[in-house]
Amino acid sequence: GAWRRVNVYEAFLEGVSEGLETAKRILPALLTMLGVCGVRIAWIQGVFPQSRTFKTIMTAYPISLSTTALLVLIVLLYYHPSWRIESARA
Repeated sequence: GAWRRVNVYEAFLEGVSEGLETAKRILPALLTMLGVCGVRIAWIQGVFPQSRTFKTIMTAYPISLSTTALLVLIVLLYYHPSWRIESARA
């Protein structure tokens, strides 16, 4: 930083800001992967051994999709509270 006269503190803060924005953009994708894959794996590990039927396996799909939708909705309302306020006024 000394040779090119770069303010290291400002560059650091700018990098942190960009990193947080990237995290906000990829959070829905990460939650979708966690919700779909994680819930299905947990279902197969936890519920399927109790009832080994095809119906038990197929039940994992709507449960994982609804769980994922709920997670994404919660994050959406958390990161975009203005949408929540505007919808309450309407």
